[in-house]
Amino acid sequence: MKITILTPGFKAQSKLTDYIESHVSKLATLDAEIMQARVILKIDKSDTGENKICELTVIILGHNLFAKKQCATFEEAVTACTHALKHSVERLTDSKDQGKLRGSETPRAEEARL
Repeated sequence: MKITILTPGFKAQSKLTDYIESHVSKLATLDAEIMQARVILKIDKSDTGENKICELTVIILGHNLFAKKQCATFEEAVTACTHALKHSVERLTDSKDQGKLRGSETPRAEEARL
């Protein structure tokens, strides 16, 4: 899986990029068809303490999954995005598996009608 990290407006430290790569790469263990992950880190110009934004897009063969979280630190935002997309990837793989099961039942149903 290819991981792209974009940080418009600032330069991310290597410690942060390593943290992102380690957390996002864990998503690849959930589905072998994950082709790419794109992480965009932004700083919101608000007065609140929670001004760090992470946008995470995971590209799976035929599907694009997206999560956006705003937290006090980039690490928290990345963790929240990866948790959200973990559940989305699991649901997608479950639906793919259910589709395979339904597809395998179709010939038996046709045989019963004959």
